[in-house]
Amino acid sequence: MTEQDINNIVWWIPFRKTRNSLRNILLTISDNSKAVSDTNQLINDKVINQTNRLVKNIILYNNDNSRMLGELEAELEAEYGAFPQSKLAHQYLDGLNGIEIGASSFNSYGLRRTGKYQNVDYSAYHGGRWQPGSSLPTARVDVVACGDNLPFDDNSLDYVLSSHVIEHFFDPIKAIEEWFRVIKKGGYIFMIVPHKERTFDRLRPLTSVEELLDRHSAKLTETDYAWKTGQEQMDKNDKSSLCKDVMIVCDNEITPEGYVRPDGWSDRHHSVWKTENFVELCNAMKWNIVERHDVDDKEGSGFTIVLQK
Repeated sequence: MTEQDINNIVWWIPFRKTRNSLRNILLTISDNSKAVSDTNQLINDKVINQTNRLVKNIILYNNDNSRMLGELEAELEAEYGAFPQSKLAHQYLDGLNGIEIGASSFNSYGLRRTGKYQNVDYSAYHGGRWQPGSSLPTARVDVVACGDNLPFDDNSLDYVLSSHVIEHFFDPIKAIEEWFRVIKKGGYIFMIVPHKERTFDRLRPLTSVEELLDRHSAKLTETDYAWKTGQEQMDKNDKSSLCKDVMIVCDNEITPEGYVRPDGWSDRHHSVWKTENFVELCNAMKWNIVERHDVDDKEGSGFTIVLQK
């Protein structure tokens, strides 16, 4: 077992003392049976005790440990309130070489354990932003890059995975076309997309294919839009939802009262979809849909679309 293998096993264990103890045991003990004994003796942390059998199996069967790692990760996720893994994602992506755009620990897919997986984010520290209050450590960022401008060769990956990410791109067509660029023939784009009716966007209008095409052609740019901010962006009768006119297109240079223009890139929800109108976009762009589900199998607030090149 290499040092990198050990780091891949222990990096996400929530408690630093436990993580370092297990790492040191695995680094310094080459005899697997002795490692099991020392693990039992030296690590008394609650997390490791609860998953003791799995830790033993990881150590004993380190030549084929992807299944055991997945079990251990799933058990810890259940303990710390993370969302369940996606059976559909494992069905399509297990054992493949791919990337996730904007991962978070509490919404892990477990693919780092089953194949060659990398998390891409625009900041090395961004993994913690979307999981405040979580007991899990922040998602490790492997590659720092914008999700619509990837540092990978053409036809070099088996998949691109994203969950509740595509709506943050002002030009989602550009992002998905970039994902198609980097995947091989037969590769997959696996997306979970927020469903309008099951998120805080429920009062906002759907984003039309025509509007998205105008953004992609630069007929509309980010500075053509204005946003409400602060408490004004929330609906007066439903404080859990954004108001229906939180984002508007301005026909002239005058910014309406109560709105602000973006002064650069922003990661707001630029687009609002239901399953049907996202499928309409895919059909308009002639993207090949191989799977669609109106309710995702992670935490249920989105829909799943799987595209194939």
